[in-house]
Amino acid sequence: LRNIEGYRPYQRSILALETMQLYAPMAHALRVEGVREELEDRAFEVLFPSTYNTLSSWIRSRSDAHEEVLMRSVLHLTQLLGRDEEVVRLAGEKAVTVSARRKSLYSTMRKLISDNRPKEQVHDLLGLRIIITPQPGSPAFGEDDDAAQAAVAACYRAQDLAHSHWEPTPGRTKDYLANPKANGYRSLHSTCTPRSSDDLDQMALELGIDRKELENTQLELQIRTAAMNARAEYGAASHAAYKSGMSDPGSVANLQALLESAEQEAAERYTMLSGDRLNLLPEGKEEGEIMDVQNQPAGGSDRLWSQFDKNM
Repeated sequence: LRNIEGYRPYQRSILALETMQLYAPMAHALRVEGVREELEDRAFEVLFPSTYNTLSSWIRSRSDAHEEVLMRSVLHLTQLLGRDEEVVRLAGEKAVTVSARRKSLYSTMRKLISDNRPKEQVHDLLGLRIIITPQPGSPAFGEDDDAAQAAVAACYRAQDLAHSHWEPTPGRTKDYLANPKANGYRSLHSTCTPRSSDDLDQMALELGIDRKELENTQLELQIRTAAMNARAEYGAASHAAYKSGMSDPGSVANLQALLESAEQEAAERYTMLSGDRLNLLPEGKEEGEIMDVQNQPAGGSDRLWSQFDKNM
């Protein structure tokens, strides 16, 4: 997908369809979220380039305001959590990392369709993630039950502090620490909006936008420990690697074998797409009977999918 421009249109469509129907859902089921988002966005761009470009341009037009909101929020929460005595007591100093993220283009498109509202009324495109990494010597450091309870307590404390800066939206707070998902996913989720303050007036003035736009900005907040994050982002294998520090030779060998097997499987599966043509002929047909679609030049657009590709 990263090098898809060299393929013919029908080949690109096949790759993108397989990705959306098989590999992206598989990545989601395995909680490999970083991989899933890239798979979805790249397949989305291939199948619906006009819609993709329209959404991309719209999001870029709001990027200055979004960047400012995210930057200030990350800075404020980092300072707030870093000097909180209870967080430091439970997890140690410099245990908290705050990062910003944006909703993927594919997720944005799905939200526009499912909510049936214009782009201008979608406000939860931004996200903050608070990761707590218990430091050696802190109550939350270790693998026993007491350490696990301390780590969870640090997560709840971080959420309370975050909600003092961002107003949680009623009905949009989910506790996957107390009630993990069936696949083991654990985290605290909430959707928040800025609390009214003079800082909003100053920010709106600096950005040259209406204060109301900032007040309507929503952030999706996620809070979890580093071990929980490893499992959520990269699946059970990386969670095991995180816990062992990759110091177990058996774990390293197993992980390497898994990666090599996956690479070989992918190479075998897509060998047919790396040549000049696909074998789409029914049994009994001669090799020379090649479908006209094979003659489409690389870099063009697939005429079938263009019928469904509309600006949103």
